[in-house]
Amino acid sequence: MNPPSLGEIIAVAVGLGVATMTFRLVFGELRGRWSMPEGVRAGLGWAPVAALAAIIAPSLLPQTETEAVLPGLIAAVVSAAVAWRTRNLLLAVALGMTVFWLARGGL
Repeated sequence: MNPPSLGEIIAVAVGLGVATMTFRLVFGELRGRWSMPEGVRAGLGWAPVAALAAIIAPSLLPQTETEAVLPGLIAAVVSAAVAWRTRNLLLAVALGMTVFWLARGGL
């Protein structure tokens, strides 16, 4: 498979920009006339958590038979505990990354 050309990259970027602005304009116009159902609003509150889990979960599973997943698992447990206890996402990410780095042999 060949890498995309510069024109293709620009076309995709412009298309995504147009789609984003279209959605923003449509929902901006509907803001005063239409209210989102409470169930949808509550569900959207979980979108960041689901996105973060989708990014992190594959790294916790071994890709090969010899790959060690222990550093990532330790960091994930520490990060989850900190997030649950303090409700501070920035602190949880910072400590999780630090623990991951140390578990992989940092310093």
